Amino acid sequence: VECYKALTELAETRDQETGEHLKRMSFYATILGTGMGLTASLVRELEIFAPMHDIGKVGIPDGILLAPRRLSDKEMEIIKSHTVLGWQILKDKESLQTAADIAWTHHEKWNGTGYPRQIEGAEIPLCGRIISVCDVYDALRSKRVYKPAWSHEQACKWIVSQRGIAFDPDIIDIFTDKQNDFHSVFEEYRDKEHLVEAVI
Repeated sequence: VECYKALTELAETRDQETGEHLKRMSFYATILGTGMGLTASLVRELEIFAPMHDIGKVGIPDGILLAPRRLSDKEMEIIKSHTVLGWQILKDKESLQTAADIAWTHHEKWNGTGYPRQIEGAEIPLCGRIISVCDVYDALRSKRVYKPAWSHEQACKWIVSQRGIAFDPDIIDIFTDKQNDFHSVFEEYRDKEHLVEAVI
């Protein structure tokens, strides 16, 4: 576990995300995995590997990754490549297969309009479907260079509106039931005031 944490912290030094964001991702993933009745070993994998979702950002140029502004369409395409880069970093390590799947698929959407492969429904690994919900909730709740932080209520309303569109309906049903737990995690591990660029 310590080596996984070291790998995640290395990636964190290349981004403006905070350690609190990574903690929140672990907790959110645990909440959803437990709520879905997954085995203890699968929930543990989600807890450990959720913070690695953006590890591919180590390969994104600083001028784009750290730009204090909204990105151009071309720059957005480069940012999106962090999913493939993350998968390439992790894919050949047997013990990191779940982490590789998370990195590769957490921006895919249930209806097939996500990236990088536009896969849909159950084609998307369950771990990617779970982390997608976690990542979007946290991004919506956090202040960005192009938007203010959304309230818990606003974030939940939007996420639920995407049931069967961006997100797995079964996962959204669990999220709806556990949304107060998400709120508690965000409040307990809230970031200090800062601006970051993120992809939703």
